[in-house]
Amino acid sequence: MAGFLVKRLWQSIVLLIIVSMIGFGVLHLTPGGPLSQYALTPGMTQESMDRIAEQMGLNRPLPIQYLDWAWRLLQGDWGTSYRDQQPVLTVIGRHLFATLLLMVSSTVISIGLGTWIGIR
Repeated sequence: MAGFLVKRLWQSIVLLIIVSMIGFGVLHLTPGGPLSQYALTPGMTQESMDRIAEQMGLNRPLPIQYLDWAWRLLQGDWGTSYRDQQPVLTVIGRHLFATLLLMVSSTVISIGLGTWIGIR
Protein backbone atom coordinates (compact mmCIF):
# COMPACT_ATOMS: atom_id res chain seq x y z
CA MET A 1 0.00 0.00 0.00
CA ALA A 2 2.82 2.40 0.88
CA GLY A 3 4.49 1.66 -2.45
CA PHE A 4 1.29 2.50 -4.30
CA LEU A 5 0.98 5.83 -2.46
CA VAL A 6 4.60 6.75 -3.16
CA LYS A 7 4.13 5.90 -6.84
CA ARG A 8 0.98 8.06 -7.04
CA LEU A 9 2.68 10.92 -5.22
CA TRP A 10 5.59 10.76 -7.65
CA GLN A 11 3.20 10.74 -10.62
CA SER A 12 1.36 13.74 -9.19
CA ILE A 13 4.59 15.70 -8.78
CA VAL A 14 5.66 14.91 -12.35
CA LEU A 15 2.23 15.91 -13.64
CA LEU A 16 2.34 19.22 -11.74
CA ILE A 17 5.76 19.98 -13.20
CA ILE A 18 4.56 19.20 -16.74
CA VAL A 19 1.43 21.33 -16.32
CA SER A 20 3.45 24.23 -14.92
CA MET A 21 5.86 24.00 -17.87
CA ILE A 22 2.96 24.07 -20.31
CA GLY A 23 1.37 27.06 -18.55
CA PHE A 24 4.69 28.91 -18.47
CA GLY A 25 5.24 28.16 -22.15
CA VAL A 26 1.77 29.31 -23.15
CA LEU A 27 2.37 32.63 -21.39
CA HIS A 28 5.45 33.15 -23.56
CA LEU A 29 3.69 32.03 -26.75
CA THR A 30 1.05 34.74 -26.58
CA PRO A 31 1.54 37.64 -28.98
CA GLY A 32 3.93 40.03 -27.26
CA GLY A 33 4.67 37.54 -24.47
CA PRO A 34 4.58 38.64 -20.84
CA LEU A 35 5.41 42.21 -21.87
CA SER A 36 2.22 42.60 -23.92
CA GLN A 37 0.47 44.25 -20.96
CA TYR A 38 3.14 46.95 -20.88
CA ALA A 39 3.09 47.42 -24.65
CA LEU A 40 -0.48 48.75 -24.41
CA THR A 41 0.67 51.69 -22.30
CA PRO A 42 0.53 54.93 -24.33
CA GLY A 43 3.98 56.39 -24.94
CA MET A 44 5.84 53.15 -24.15
CA THR A 45 9.11 53.14 -26.08
CA GLN A 46 11.23 50.18 -27.10
CA GLU A 47 13.91 51.34 -24.69
CA SER A 48 11.41 51.20 -21.84
CA MET A 49 10.27 47.74 -22.92
CA ASP A 50 13.89 46.55 -22.99
CA ARG A 51 14.48 47.99 -19.52
CA ILE A 52 11.37 46.23 -18.15
CA ALA A 53 12.42 42.97 -19.81
CA GLU A 54 15.83 43.30 -18.14
CA GLN A 55 14.27 44.01 -14.73
CA MET A 56 11.91 41.05 -15.04
CA GLY A 57 14.61 38.74 -16.39
CA LEU A 58 12.75 38.16 -19.65
CA ASN A 59 15.93 38.55 -21.70
CA ARG A 60 17.36 35.31 -20.28
CA PRO A 61 16.88 31.88 -21.91
CA LEU A 62 13.42 30.39 -21.37
CA PRO A 63 14.59 27.34 -19.32
CA ILE A 64 16.45 29.65 -16.92
CA GLN A 65 13.36 31.85 -16.61
CA TYR A 66 11.25 28.78 -15.82
CA LEU A 67 13.65 27.46 -13.18
CA ASP A 68 13.85 30.90 -11.53
CA TRP A 69 10.05 31.23 -11.59
CA ALA A 70 9.53 27.72 -10.19
CA TRP A 71 12.10 28.27 -7.41
CA ARG A 72 10.44 31.54 -6.35
CA LEU A 73 7.02 29.85 -6.50
CA LEU A 74 8.20 27.10 -4.15
CA GLN A 75 9.53 29.75 -1.76
CA GLY A 76 6.13 31.48 -1.65
CA ASP A 77 7.10 34.45 -3.82
CA TRP A 78 4.40 34.36 -6.48
CA GLY A 79 5.51 37.66 -7.96
CA THR A 80 3.67 40.84 -8.76
CA SER A 81 0.50 41.12 -10.80
CA TYR A 82 1.12 42.72 -14.20
CA ARG A 83 -2.28 44.36 -14.08
CA ASP A 84 -2.57 45.51 -10.47
CA GLN A 85 1.12 45.91 -9.57
CA GLN A 86 0.36 44.15 -6.25
CA PRO A 87 1.61 40.83 -4.87
CA VAL A 88 -0.20 37.93 -6.55
CA LEU A 89 -1.05 36.29 -3.22
CA THR A 90 -2.78 39.52 -2.14
CA VAL A 91 -4.85 39.55 -5.34
CA ILE A 92 -5.78 35.88 -4.86
CA GLY A 93 -6.65 36.48 -1.21
CA ARG A 94 -8.95 39.35 -2.16
CA HIS A 95 -10.99 37.07 -4.42
CA LEU A 96 -10.85 33.91 -2.33
CA PHE A 97 -14.12 34.47 -0.44
CA ALA A 98 -16.11 35.01 -3.66
CA THR A 99 -14.53 31.91 -5.19
CA LEU A 100 -15.36 29.75 -2.17
CA LEU A 101 -18.89 31.14 -2.03
CA LEU A 102 -19.43 30.27 -5.70
CA MET A 103 -17.93 26.80 -5.20
CA VAL A 104 -20.07 25.99 -2.14
CA SER A 105 -23.29 27.33 -3.63
CA SER A 106 -22.82 25.44 -6.92
CA THR A 107 -22.02 22.25 -5.02
CA VAL A 108 -25.15 22.60 -2.86
CA ILE A 109 -27.31 23.27 -5.93
CA SER A 110 -25.86 20.32 -7.86
CA ILE A 111 -26.28 17.95 -4.92
CA GLY A 112 -29.85 19.14 -4.38
CA LEU A 113 -30.79 18.84 -8.05
CA GLY A 114 -28.98 15.53 -8.43
CA THR A 115 -30.72 14.08 -5.39
CA TRP A 116 -34.12 15.39 -6.52
CA ILE A 117 -33.66 13.99 -10.03
CA GLY A 118 -32.34 10.70 -8.65
CA ILE A 119 -35.35 10.24 -6.35
CA ARG A 120 -37.90 10.96 -9.09
